[in-house]
Amino acid sequence: MTPSNLQARRATVDDLAELRKLWHNAGLSVSALEKQLKDFQVVETPEGMLLGAAALKIEGQQGHLHSEAFKDPADADALRQRLWERARAVARNYGLLQIWTEEPAPFWRSEGFDPASAEMVRKLPTQFGEPAASWQVLKLRESTTASVSLEREFELFAQAQRENSERLVQQAQRARNVAYFILAVVVLFGIVLVLLAIVPRSKWSQLLKPRRVVVPSAQERADRTTNRASDNPQGTSAIPTR
Repeated sequence: MTPSNLQARRATVDDLAELRKLWHNAGLSVSALEKQLKDFQVVETPEGMLLGAAALKIEGQQGHLHSEAFKDPADADALRQRLWERARAVARNYGLLQIWTEEPAPFWRSEGFDPASAEMVRKLPTQFGEPAASWQVLKLRESTTASVSLEREFELFAQAQRENSERLVQQAQRARNVAYFILAVVVLFGIVLVLLAIVPRSKWSQLLKPRRVVVPSAQERADRTTNRASDNPQGTSAIPTR
C-alpha cells in the first residue's frame, strides 16, 4: 500500500455504513460514535474504498484524537500517517494549542506525543474523558496572552450575537402582536361595511333615530280624568241583580 495514493477527508453520512463495520470490528461503541460523526476523518483508496477512520474532537483550543479503527490492522501505520496529516491540518485551521489522545500505538509517540504530567492533566477538558486514563499530549504551540485575548473576544462576540438574536425575537413578537391588532381592526371595519351594505338605509334611520317620550300636560291629564268620570257617573261599576 502506498500512503501517497490514499485520500483523507472528513466523514459524511454516506460513510456511516462502512464506519459502523470498522467501529464494530474495533470493539468500539457504535451507537455513541454515530452521534460524533462530524468529528471523524476517514482515509480511502482512489476508488473510494474506506480503509480507516479516527476522530478529532475539538473543545475550545484543545483537541482529542480518539477512536481509530482500520479495515486491515496490518495497514494501520500507513493509514495513521494519512489520518494524522489530515488531523494536523484541521488542528491548524482551528488554532489548537494541544492535542490529547489515549491511543496506545507507538506511532503516536513517534509523532511527538508524550505522557501527560499530573500538571498537564489538570488542564484536560472534562469532555475528553477521565483524568485517570493514560493520556498522551502533543503541544502544538504556546498559549500566549494574544491568543487568550482573542478567545475572550470571540466569547464576547458570541454573547453579543446571542443577545442580538434575543432582541430580534422580542421585536418580531411585538410586530406580530401589532399586526394581529391591525388585522382585527380591519376585519371589524369590514364587518361594519358589509352590514351597511346589506341593511337598508331606512332601517338604519329607524334604529338610530332617538325615541321621544311624550309627557302629557296637566290640562290633558285633567281632561282624561273628567272623561273617565263622565263615563261612570256613579263612580262604581254596575253590579248585576240576581
